Amino acid sequence: MHPTRATDRIPAARNAPHRTYYRSPSAAVTEGWFVTPERAFSVAGLHQIRTARVGTTWRLRPRSFEIWAEYNGVVVRIYHSADEKTFGHVCRALIRAREPEARSQASD
Repeated sequence: MHPTRATDRIPAARNAPHRTYYRSPSAAVTEGWFVTPERAFSVAGLHQIRTARVGTTWRLRPRSFEIWAEYNGVVVRIYHSADEKTFGHVCRALIRAREPEARSQASD
């Protein structure tokens, strides 16, 4: 799947079910995929994940919460939201989705 094509579906994984950690209209996180309406990313392909809180002065726009990651060698913003609670849910789901990978790397 091309990571920049618009999608709202989790890519089919050759008859392998994926545990879903979070699903809403703004994002879906499974053990294999991180999907937004604009893009789909393989969880295993996300590296150097970090969060940012972007604010503006004079209250022109609401504060935005963002997740950035390296994907295919390029740093991209993979998610953003003005809702702090939703952002927290998505962050936690992404952490949980990556836990099996972290455990398997530690045991190698």
